[in-house]
Amino acid sequence: MNITKIVIKDDESSNVVIAATLSEAAEATDKMEKRCDEIRNMMKSLKSYDE
Repeated sequence: MNITKIVIKDDESSNVVIAATLSEAAEATDKMEKRCDEIRNMMKSLKSYDE
């Protein structure tokens, strides 16, 4: 299983490590892109409704 690590440094310089499988990250990205497309389409329909 491939694990990707994202390290976030806080003010005290202690690291918080978030680990996720690449497939989970890809799935989340897919969902986000689909949601962005939905929002873009809503904005387009609102814009065309306004005209």
